[in-house]
Amino acid sequence: MNRYGPPPAALDALRRGKPVDLLMHPYEAVDRLRDVYARTLGVETSELLTSRAASEVI
Repeated sequence: MNRYGPPPAALDALRRGKPVDLLMHPYEAVDRLRDVYARTLGVETSELLTSRAASEVI
């Protein structure tokens, strides 16, 4: 537990999210997660490797 509370960036991310984002099954969210992460990092989505489980990468 963090005695200072959650980081401001985490709270901002939660406020920007939509309820449907929390209800979506993770297997269906992998492409959306990759898109958001690429935008956050300022890279192309093709530069990222995403998977639904460790065994999928292997």
